[in-house]
Amino acid sequence: MYWILLITGKLLSLLPLCAAEGLASVLGWLLYILPSRRKRILLSNLHHAFPEKTEGWRRRIARVSCSRTIEMGLFNIVSSHFSQERYQGCLEMDPKGERAFEEALKEGRPMLFLGAHFSMVEAFNAWPAVSRFPMPEMGVLYRPYKHPKIDALIKRNRERCGARLFSRREGFAEFGRILSRGGCGAILFDQNSGRMGSLIPFFGRVSSATELPGLFAKKYRAIVWMGHSERLSIFKARFHLFRLDGDMSDSREVTLASNAWLEDRLRANDDWCADWLWTHNRWKILHRASVCLGMRHKKVLVNFGSLADRKTRIWLCLRKASEFRDTLQPFVGALRVSRPDASVTLLSEDATRFSQDFPSVVDAAIDLPVSFRNAWSKAWELRGAYPDICLIPEDDARLRLLVRVFGSPLRIGMRTRTASGGMWLTHGWKVPDGESVHSTETWMAFGRNFGMQIPGESLLNEGDDPQDSEE
Repeated sequence: MYWILLITGKLLSLLPLCAAEGLASVLGWLLYILPSRRKRILLSNLHHAFPEKTEGWRRRIARVSCSRTIEMGLFNIVSSHFSQERYQGCLEMDPKGERAFEEALKEGRPMLFLGAHFSMVEAFNAWPAVSRFPMPEMGVLYRPYKHPKIDALIKRNRERCGARLFSRREGFAEFGRILSRGGCGAILFDQNSGRMGSLIPFFGRVSSATELPGLFAKKYRAIVWMGHSERLSIFKARFHLFRLDGDMSDSREVTLASNAWLEDRLRANDDWCADWLWTHNRWKILHRASVCLGMRHKKVLVNFGSLADRKTRIWLCLRKASEFRDTLQPFVGALRVSRPDASVTLLSEDATRFSQDFPSVVDAAIDLPVSFRNAWSKAWELRGAYPDICLIPEDDARLRLLVRVFGSPLRIGMRTRTASGGMWLTHGWKVPDGESVHSTETWMAFGRNFGMQIPGESLLNEGDDPQDSEE
């Protein structure tokens, strides 16, 4: 792989830039057109973030985003063969932001830059060389590549203009020392931070965000800046700087304000929106089966029940909802308390009639056709609604097959003979011997097994659950 990247980068560096642009377009088109898990994540992310937009708009943004994602990778390997002058020519500074930064230097405080995964984010590393005034020493936190030779190649290229790179695994101390000396530090803040992060709303959905920038800002009294490497053309960017307002000594405030800034930036301009890394699974933190029906996490920064929209999509799938009417109401009530960020949609052959008889139980109802052929067609139609979690609180093979067609990342169902999810479910739960699938106690036990907090029961910490494991 190393030699393939090295040779490809060298060849593209010798050819006109239109060759790299053409290659990015072709590979991006393949990434978009070929069925894959990554494509599903891309389209689902856009559908959740922009439900008010048309499908045509989201598809257009997705196609451009795929090409820009390839461009991001190509710039890494191609620019490593650029001359110093050509490399520095890839970046120009926005005069307004540069003047604001020059004025801020007079305060004598360290500077902390937060960057996001736009296609030309790598060009930021050229800033120390293109600045019109002397820059303080700069450190950049990065995640090393697994392949040592590829990591060395990328690191050498990123450090060619004076910035020093420090691994997120072992470079925190030296990064902090640069800030303590009044220098500059840069961190990419916009990816999923797993169980070490804090739960915040991003585009109205639960996501895990790093509080690392806020902790550094608080400890070293740093001035926090948002950086946007705006793509002008292939391998050409303009770097914008925005000083983050608010109490930067509060790590919570830094985390919320920086992510709010990014969301506003992505909403402001279609090209900026398409330039971001939408193929990243930013919202996967609660897509672990053992916690998916609850909000159990080490740190939650906001009250998700206060959000205007419930953007997590939970689908409850049954053959006949009327057969479970005494069980559905208490189960959905508990589910709403446990996942206040989620909307609950009922899918069954009599869903509409059930929702009319009990109008406050679910948020939406979708009738499934009785005929299997029609139900199959309906399932393919619903695939484009991108549900997050599908629950089947009964043992029904037909429902398991339909739910698999929906394409939900979590497909959880009851089984009477085995705990296995089988071919179509991601996770199964075996009904205890002698228990009925129609009983409220069975449904509550089913929900509890997947993290649902039952009103009146004590709340465990995330670490107390032996089933929890990082994805």
